[in-house]
Amino acid sequence: PQLWRQAADLGFAATPPDAEYGTPAMALAVSELAGKAHLSAGHLSRNFRKRMGMGITEYRNRIRIEEACRLLAHTDLKVSDVASRVGYNEIAYFSRCFRSMVGQMPRKYRAAARRGGA
Repeated sequence: PQLWRQAADLGFAATPPDAEYGTPAMALAVSELAGKAHLSAGHLSRNFRKRMGMGITEYRNRIRIEEACRLLAHTDLKVSDVASRVGYNEIAYFSRCFRSMVGQMPRKYRAAARRGGA
C-alpha cells in the first residue's frame, strides 16, 4: 500500500490496493505505461527508478507479493490460486519471486504467518 501511494504521487503506474492484480494495468509493458504518461520508455524507467528506488517491474512484483502475503496469511486459497489472483500465470515464477522478496517459499510463509511468526 505504501508503494502504490508513492507511485500515485509521481503519476505513474499506480495501482490501488483493491485493484485486480491480474488486470492489464498491472501487465502493461513499460512502453505502454510510458505512452499513457506521455513519456519515452527510457525517461519513465529512469525517473521511476530515481524516485521510487526500484524499477517498474520490481515495483509491480512487490505490490503483487504484498497482496500474496496477505492472502496467504488470511485465506485458505491454494498457493496456485493466490499466484493467479495476484497476476502470476506461472506458479514456478511466482514462487521464485516470492522467495526472493520474502525469504521463504509461499507454503512456509503461510504456516509461519498462521503460527504468528511471519
